[in-house]
Parts: sequence; structure tokens; C-alpha cells
Amino acid sequence: MIVRILLLAFVLNLATSCATSQRSTKWNKAISAIEKSEFVESYLEEKIKIENEIKSFKRNNFTDNNDKAAIQAGYEESLVMFDALLNRMKTSFTDKATRKAFSKNPDLILNGLRYDLENAVNNYKNNCQAYLDFGNSSTIGAFGLSEITLLLGLVSEVGKLFSNNISNTKRMSGEYFEDNFLYKLRLKDWDSY
Repeated sequence: MIVRILLLAFVLNLATSCATSQRSTKWNKAISAIEKSEFVESYLEEKIKIENEIKSFKRNNFTDNNDKAAIQAGYEESLVMFDALLNRMKTSFTDKATRKAFSKNPDLILNGLRYDLENAVNNYKNNCQAYLDFGNSSTIGAFGLSEITLLLGLVSEVGKLFSNNISNTKRMSGEYFEDNFLYKLRLKDWDSY
């Protein structure tokens, strides 16, 4: 009985080992295709630029603590965006059908992440690189979706302020009209007699 259990365990272990080897081969094929994609090349170019800029900044730190804190906060915010992009790529890779598509045409799948890459790069340029390049008149920050969303939010808030101001003005003018004119014209309450 024990021999049978051990034999069964050995066979299962051997089958699992072979299946893992086959999976690894398929996974490596997909990873190799991803590594050669235009998207990953673009990503790596941006990654290298960012890392070199931060490395240079930390080596030649001539800014005050407020600027350093702003640069660090901008970098960390960008880091979260880049990590989210990579996590989406990882989630796609874990899907068997998508993994097969990665093997055949990775850019077809990865182009869906291009928007996220552009957003992360623009966030870095606006919230980190802008501080690094402060004083350089040739620096023009990118204006990405997050900035547009912020701007639209501000426009919405200003619109609400105007609307509230108009409402308050109407309310105040109505109260003024009531207090200074209409009270003379209104009939008294029943209990007032």
C-alpha cells in the first residue's frame, strides 16, 4: 500500500515537472516576444531617461528641501503609475489566450497600454522633471490627461461657485424684496388676528 502511494506520488511529481517545463517554454516564448516589442523598447527608453535624471539629481543635489520633497513626491506618484502599467501587463500575461497572442504579436496587445505609458511619462514630466529642469526656459511640460482632468474639475468648481453666487444673490435679493416691500402686501396669518 505504501509502495503504491509512493509510486503514485512519484508519477504525479514527474507529470507536474514535465507540465511545468512545457509551460516554462511557452512562457519564455511569450516573454521573449514581449521583450522585443516596440512598446517595451519605448518603455525602456523612458525608464533609462528617468533613472539617469534621478541618479544625476541625487548625486548633484543643489536644491532646497522643499524642491527635493516635491521632486520625490512627483517621482513616487509617477512610480505608482508605471507600476500600475506593469501590473496590467502582468494581468494580461496570466490569461492563457492573451499570453498566446503575446507570443504571436505582442505589440497588438501592448498598444492598449500605450495610453497608460504616455500618462505616466507626462505625469513624470509635469510633477518631477519640471522641478529638475527649473530655470531652463526650453523646458515645456507635457499636458496629459490627469492635468486636463484637474483643469476640468477646477472649471466645474468655478462654475459651481458662480452658480452658488447667483443663487445667493437671488436669495438675498428675494429676502430684501420680501423685507422691504412684500411684507406690506401680504395678508396676516390666521393666528395673527
